[in-house]
Parts: sequence; structure tokens; C-alpha cells
Amino acid sequence: MRVESGPSIIVPQPNEWVHDFEWSFGGNAEAEALSKLPTFRQTLEMTFPAVAGSGDAFEAAVHCEYDVADAGLAAMASQDPLHVLMRALTVATESSAASMPIEAVVRGADDCFSDAKTLAEELGLRLTSARWTANELPPALVASAAARRNAETRAATVDAELALEDAAAERRRQLAKSTQEAELERMRARFAVEVERVRSLTDAGVDVTKVLASGDHAVSRLLFGSSQSDKPNQTNGTQ
Repeated sequence: MRVESGPSIIVPQPNEWVHDFEWSFGGNAEAEALSKLPTFRQTLEMTFPAVAGSGDAFEAAVHCEYDVADAGLAAMASQDPLHVLMRALTVATESSAASMPIEAVVRGADDCFSDAKTLAEELGLRLTSARWTANELPPALVASAAARRNAETRAATVDAELALEDAAAERRRQLAKSTQEAELERMRARFAVEVERVRSLTDAGVDVTKVLASGDHAVSRLLFGSSQSDKPNQTNGTQ
């Protein structure tokens, strides 16, 4: 195969024939045969059913512009490269719409065709622009979808507030537990000090039992500290 760029007069050799480009020009479902391949910028439009992320069905419309960057590559890459490109545009649109609620598909999108542009280059084409939109939707459908979306948002807000309340209650429980553990640890440390003091006095030959039984607070303060003198005398009931 050889590609001739025109306008020019071309006389095929005896072993040559004029190739018919049976492409889906303009987005037609059925291929159209042309003996001359237009390489200037052209428009491709198509519509097909799609489903929004909210589960609502609608009709999507794709509008794009392209030109033939490499006629030889385009002729060899596929029998109908436009049909291949149209399929890629459809898949990209369906994926994009599936991520949107119905009230957002009215605006459409043009940032989902990077893979389609790469494929176009492999087919010898150049995808210069592409955008999908939704054909006219019933106002009641958009309104009901928006109401459903608002209800879901309010429910999510309530769930978040309840989660914060649960987290705050858990923090209070943890704080109370930490306070109790700290108090127990303080009491254990104080008890350990008292035990060590008694052991030291015993090792020094002091009869601790006799000292405590004597009721002599002055000696008790000297041996055990001021806290012992503040305790009531259980024997005679005096302070």
C-alpha cells in the first residue's frame, strides 16, 4: 500500500487499485466507504445509553474533533479505526458517568479521555478535543436525585456526629481509668516506702510493735513521719 497526498492526479499501476476507506465517519453506526481519506479536522458525534453513579439511566452524548495525523498508519492499524476510537470514547464516558450522581451528569466532563487520546495516536489519528454531556433530563428526575443526595448527606453528618460523641465518651472512660490507675500506683509506692521504713527500723533493732502499741505519738512521728501522728488513738478515743 502507498499513500498519496493530494490534490493530485493519480494513475494506479496495473497491479494497484484504489483503496476504499470504510470508516465510521461522523460517528455513524454503519461504516461509510470513501476512496479519498479526508485528513482535515472533522467532527465525531454519537449518543448512547448510560447509567449515573446514583443508578439513574440517561442518554449520553459525546462530541469530539479529530484529524488524521498519519494516513498510512491509519490505513494499516485497523479496518475502521474510527469505530475502535468510538468504542474507547464510549467506555471512558460510561466510567466517568458511573462516578457521578444524576444531578452532576448534566455538566458532563472532558477529563476522562486520556486513554482514548493515546489509542487515537496508535491508530494514526489525533484527538484534538472530546467532551460528553447528558441529553435533556426530566426536571423531576434531577430534583428527586438532588433530594436523595441531600438526605444521604444529612445521614452521613448525623453518623459523624454520633461517632464523635462515642469517641468523646471513650476518651472520658480512658481518662477515668488512667486516674484510678495513677492513684493505685501512688498508694503502692507509699506502701512500699512504709514497708521499707519498717524493715530498716527492724534491722536497726527497733521493736516497731512496741512503739506502735505504746501510743507515744512523739516517737511515732520521729520514726514514721507526721502522717502517723494525725491518726486518731483507737485505744483511748483521743486525738
